[in-house]
Amino acid sequence: MVKVKIFMGIILLLLVAVFSSAQQSEKLSVQAGTIPGNLFYGLDRAAESIQLAMTRDHIKKAELHLEHAEERLAEMNQMIEKNKFKHVEKLAKEQEDALTDAEAEIAKAEANGEKNDQIAHDVAAATYKHILLLTQVLDKVPEQAKESIQHALNASVSGHQKALMKIESQIGKPEDVPKAKPQEAQDAEREKVREQETKAMTPEHAN
Repeated sequence: MVKVKIFMGIILLLLVAVFSSAQQSEKLSVQAGTIPGNLFYGLDRAAESIQLAMTRDHIKKAELHLEHAEERLAEMNQMIEKNKFKHVEKLAKEQEDALTDAEAEIAKAEANGEKNDQIAHDVAAATYKHILLLTQVLDKVPEQAKESIQHALNASVSGHQKALMKIESQIGKPEDVPKAKPQEAQDAEREKVREQETKAMTPEHAN
C-alpha cells in the first residue's frame, strides 16, 4: 500500500510538471529550473520526455525541443558559474541534440505540407541567444570541455543561418531578427576581450 502511494505521488509530480511546462512552452526563455545534482532533476527531465511524447504536432514539438535546448544551456551556465564542470560536456551535447531534434520536427512538418512562418523566427531568435552564451562560456570551461562547447556553438550557428535563409526565402531579408556575427568576427572579439583581461592584470594597470 505504501509503495502504491509513493508511485502515485511520483506520477502526480510528473503530471504537474508536464502541464506547468505546457503553459510556458509557447514562449521561449533561457531559464534553468533544477540543475544536475538536484534531487528533482531526474523528475524534471522525465516530465520533458512525457510532454514530448504527448505532443503530436511537429511544430509544437520543435518549439519544445528549442525550449529544452535553452534550458540545457541555462543549466550549463549555472554549473559553470558555480565552478562545477562535471556535467558541462553532457549538457552541451544535449543542447546540440535538442537543436537537431527541433530541425528534424520542422522538416517533418514541411514534408507534410504544414506551413508555419513563425517557427523560423523562433529558431533564429533562440539560436542567436545560444551563440552569445556559448561564445561567452567557451573560455571559462576546462580544456576537456571546450570541444563539446564548440560543437554546440557550431550547431547553433548552423541552425541560425538555416533559419535566416528560410525567413529570407519567405519575406526577404528580415530587419527584426538578430543576426549572429560570422565565426571569424566572434573569434576576433573573444581575442580582444582576452587581451583586455590580460592587460588589466598586469602590474602597471593593477592600481
